[in-house]
Amino acid sequence: MPPRRWDDAALADIAGLSSTIACECPRHVAEILMQLTHFEAYSAECRNRSPADAELHAYPAGVAASARAKFEEALERVAVHEGLLMPTR
Repeated sequence: MPPRRWDDAALADIAGLSSTIACECPRHVAEILMQLTHFEAYSAECRNRSPADAELHAYPAGVAASARAKFEEALERVAVHEGLLMPTR
């Protein structure tokens, strides 16, 4: 699973940076990223409970990690388009 590009604090900062009223994409994408990362953490905890839980949660955790990586790319693209300063990793 790819590592996170931004922590929750950085995502919250990004969510508050929307440059125009018309485009709320940075906020929405940052919020989706926070939800995905929280689900990844939840799935990791479940995988540590038992072998059955590990089997059940491995696939959705991988899906969440893949989706998170794609949404991180989307956030960067939207932020660059909007002229927003992105926090460093």
